[in-house]
Amino acid sequence: MEVQSMIKGAETLVDVCARVKAGETVVIVSDVRGSKIAEAIFQTVLKRKAEPVTLVMNRRVRDGEEPPHPVAEIMKRADVVFLPVNRSITHTHAVKNASAAGTRLVVMTGFTEEMMVRGGLEADFRQLKPVCRG
Repeated sequence: MEVQSMIKGAETLVDVCARVKAGETVVIVSDVRGSKIAEAIFQTVLKRKAEPVTLVMNRRVRDGEEPPHPVAEIMKRADVVFLPVNRSITHTHAVKNASAAGTRLVVMTGFTEEMMVRGGLEADFRQLKPVCRG
């Protein structure tokens, strides 16, 4: 799938889910070299005049395995972190520490290119907000 076809989904992630603002540092942590999902997010962040940084780490062996220490440290210093990874790092110290430091996180474990184009990202999140909070 081409990166350009995923831009609308990336715009939803960047503008609605993470509310990225100009000047913010946005880190995209992937475990797949050449990830088109990471590239679509990167391009969208650039258009918002924010500062995107993409980190590629080795794929974790199992869910819950900590990312490398340098990745964890960078996550704590970012305004926003997107995590399009195959194995969950959601419940790791790295994610908890980044959140405690004020980083906004968008966890995308197992997210596929198809999901960037069809499915949940097509929802009207603003319209659904009262339902989710209710």
